[in-house]
Amino acid sequence: MKRLWQVLGILGLAGGCAAALCGEAEQRATVLVADPALSDAPYEHAVILLSPEGSGDYGVIINRPTEGGMFLGGPYLPHRVLALTRDDESLHLAAVSAPTGLGPEHARYFAGLILWRPGELADELRRGVWIRLEVRLDTLFRNVTDGLWEELLAASQGVRA
Repeated sequence: MKRLWQVLGILGLAGGCAAALCGEAEQRATVLVADPALSDAPYEHAVILLSPEGSGDYGVIINRPTEGGMFLGGPYLPHRVLALTRDDESLHLAAVSAPTGLGPEHARYFAGLILWRPGELADELRRGVWIRLEVRLDTLFRNVTDGLWEELLAASQGVRA
């Protein structure tokens, strides 16, 4: 429970970004692509953006849109709204009370998130549950997410984290 409150504290912060995402000509973000053998709902065919703050303990599923323009971010804290926003220099993932006025090219909104216990994600990566990839930010904000899992799986060319 303590870890959950730490993550919630991080999500409440609006500033900062990971060094790997800031100040580069082509910004990138780290995503996890579910292995084809993973059949547990809601992770089957999931593409997860890892926290841009670099903690790696949480993220949001970016390829589960809903009819209302939000995305199903994950099974934890499903009533919590998170905003993924970007500007020219950085990427932010923060808890918000409601969607802001930013358009879809600059913001995505998620209900819920994915959380890992300390060491759990590293273990899942060792076991091949996820394929870790660096992607362009445009990938996170594309209009159509249908087929994203298949595209990233093919792009991984079998390289595992």
